[in-house]
Amino acid sequence: MAKNEILILSDTHGRDDLIEKVKGLVRPHLIIFCGDGLRDFDSGTYLSPLYAVRGNCDWSYIPHMGDVEDQLTLNADGVKLFVTHGHRYGVKHGLGTIIAQAVRENADAVIFGHTHEPLDIFLSPENAENNFGISLNKPLHLFNPGSLGYSPHSFGTLTIKDGVPLFGHGQIKI
Repeated sequence: MAKNEILILSDTHGRDDLIEKVKGLVRPHLIIFCGDGLRDFDSGTYLSPLYAVRGNCDWSYIPHMGDVEDQLTLNADGVKLFVTHGHRYGVKHGLGTIIAQAVRENADAVIFGHTHEPLDIFLSPENAENNFGISLNKPLHLFNPGSLGYSPHSFGTLTIKDGVPLFGHGQIKI
């Protein structure tokens, strides 16, 4: 992993042991958590700064985190990231609603979980219009790290190189 890499996790569902295992593989400068397992971070022992959103299986208040919102936007090295769990945007039934919200947020990338399936889609303005009927004024990246808690126990990484987000997936073998 590059020194400036971001670790993206979602849907740990009680598998804090796998969080520890993935932390043994990577040394990110930042962790983004897309929900459903906030309590797995309850100890607060992670070394990297953590940005987290609440999933449909999470409480809104976690003792050492305080109130956790449904979504957030981050600026990472000039790239605007829209982060949410995805359940409020119906991502199990299609991506149009979450794409429309990302456009409203003027995001360069949307990072979400909920489906438990890894996803990495780059949308140009042309293919967004053709495939989703949504107009984009700039490219948009859609990324889901999958579920760390359920097989295939996947996670995501993000490196920003010259203002371009470079996403990747990894898996933990158990």
